[in-house]
Amino acid sequence: MQMLGRILVALLMCALLVFGIIWIMGGGLTRALAYARTISNPLDLFVGNASGEAFKLPGQPELVSGPDIGLAAGTNYENAILDTDYGGVEPTQLSTNPQTYGNPSPSAQAIHLSYGSMGTSPSTEEYLYLEADAANATSISLAGWSLQSAYSKVRIALPQAAPLFAQGIVNAVKPLSLDPGSTALITTGTSPVGVSFRENRCSGFLAQFQKFTPSIQSRCPYATELIPDTAANRAQLGDSCFEFMQTLPLCSFPTQAPADISPACRQALVETLTYNRCVNTHQAARDFYTSQWRIYLNVAQPLWREHDTVRLLDASGRVVDVLTY
Repeated sequence: MQMLGRILVALLMCALLVFGIIWIMGGGLTRALAYARTISNPLDLFVGNASGEAFKLPGQPELVSGPDIGLAAGTNYENAILDTDYGGVEPTQLSTNPQTYGNPSPSAQAIHLSYGSMGTSPSTEEYLYLEADAANATSISLAGWSLQSAYSKVRIALPQAAPLFAQGIVNAVKPLSLDPGSTALITTGTSPVGVSFRENRCSGFLAQFQKFTPSIQSRCPYATELIPDTAANRAQLGDSCFEFMQTLPLCSFPTQAPADISPACRQALVETLTYNRCVNTHQAARDFYTSQWRIYLNVAQPLWREHDTVRLLDASGRVVDVLTY
């Protein structure tokens, strides 16, 4: 049996040697090398893709081509985006060279686009900031301006806003205009009060029963500014009324009141500690308006990706600023 095994091994080795000689003489090595040069993606050997297409993991989304944003001819757009420094920790604002991203606007250095938040809820978590440069000589109208995502190509116009919001009525709106140093908070979702508006000294009253993200600062007048602590008022409303008002937080309507206050006091609180009454009383004050607008795009789904390039475009479609994050 050992002799038979040796004979079989010897025959197998001889057969392999003969086949090897025939393969080499027939140009086998040359043909193998030539075939290897035709393989554009070595992974195709494993996934059976002979077309040269890039290897793709199961479930991997397709790359979405963005619009022409002024890249040189022949430049791969996706590579240009992927090569952009997203900042890792701090988002990168590319406002210093808007020419790279399209035809620059005359307002390119006057209005700046900056990062806010890119959460999953468009109504409360997805927002950007527009800021008018403090060095601007005059206010700048944003009529016809828009924002555009480079990835999704979505372009949406900035809506009109109410300069002086009032509760309980249909508010008059007009195109947004930013004074030097003022800011517009652009939120993707819908307005908690039904319209875009400019904040004022009384806007904190709106936040007591509505959610704003980011929150509106409490800058309202004190309750005793709305109901002055005078001898006549004390005689009509009672001392306990003013003692209670001293305990009220700014920008708040009392939902509960102590039993010892007078009916006249209760009525005065209901009628006076409101947003509309605050506006009527203080709108002539020099510091009534703040420098911030709340602008809502009224879109129910997110507009921007987790990593995106967003362009701010003027009424002629020229690039004012670009934000990459």
